[in-house]
Amino acid sequence: MHNNAWKLAGGFVLLFTTLTIHAELVPLADAELSQAHAQASIELDLQIQTSIESITYEDNDGAPSGSGVGDGVAGVLGLKGVHLGSLKRPITADDFNSERPFSDNDLAIIDNLVIDVDNHEGMRINLERLGDAKGNGLDIVVQHLVLGNEDTSAGGLLIEDLSNFISDDQLAASNQLFGSQLVTVDDGLNTRGGNFIPLQAQIVTEQNSALTTAFSTGIELPTEDVTPIVGITALANATDMTINSAFALSIAKVAWVDDGGEFGLAGLLVYQGIDTDGDGIDDQVGPAQLTNLKMQTVAHTSSITGETVQAMHFSNIDFKADIAINSIYVGQPENSLGSLLIKGLDTSGTQVWMYSH
Repeated sequence: MHNNAWKLAGGFVLLFTTLTIHAELVPLADAELSQAHAQASIELDLQIQTSIESITYEDNDGAPSGSGVGDGVAGVLGLKGVHLGSLKRPITADDFNSERPFSDNDLAIIDNLVIDVDNHEGMRINLERLGDAKGNGLDIVVQHLVLGNEDTSAGGLLIEDLSNFISDDQLAASNQLFGSQLVTVDDGLNTRGGNFIPLQAQIVTEQNSALTTAFSTGIELPTEDVTPIVGITALANATDMTINSAFALSIAKVAWVDDGGEFGLAGLLVYQGIDTDGDGIDDQVGPAQLTNLKMQTVAHTSSITGETVQAMHFSNIDFKADIAINSIYVGQPENSLGSLLIKGLDTSGTQVWMYSH
């Protein structure tokens, strides 16, 4: 594709309730000065309610004419009527179709987001709480999906209560459906009815061709500071980037919405089961893990034309997770077609090359 562009239209409301910057200076002996680096972190508490009129990717020449797949006319891939917030009740069809599904008070909560930057370990991110301890997470409404023709809607997308709070009720329902025995670890926050599992990530820019990373086998809940999820990372090529992440998510609903009807998934849990007592049965909810995903620009031989092109290369897409879906439904979640458990998902070694066509 050629002559492509992104557009962002509309407006948003973003309320920062707390912004705290921590910086600590420690006296060092002369012998230590050469190894010293600044230590600082930013801590954010946010409440968010956002509306975006449209997000559009334009392919100005479309699929080439004469190929049997297109006529060369410009096409778009877009989202229209994008709204983020948090209702304390299920989103109705009227809410979904409203010009403003969320009021100023329908704010999604993001608490204790800590960003720490280190000259050796890159950027580390720790998000303690997405949503509240009652299961009210981030709601996302996309009223129109645009696939090709900007004037035609392919339906909409609804995501309700995206959160890292794993409620006891949802976990109990999943355990009953799939014969599991999972529990969550006490988050130390005195929450009732469930526990938060922190989202953690590290992004490292590399300075040479060699990369050696020791990834921790388990992630402890943070105490006073960000718990690193990665051991020691040797820096490599400056054009390369390595990403590690660990997270658990609860989602009340993900649905495609069309003409008032829904096809969706309800009661989703994304996690990684841990066998703590060695009996071969997972008994604890741990974080799903993305380990040492590398992003770099490379010379790549096109599989179609045989030409050498510049490509974005995503290598070692090593993602390990379990995914429990309590209901696959048409209409409403109670109209269940069944449930699905994906156990031991492992994408180790997967690679992707992305380049213009």
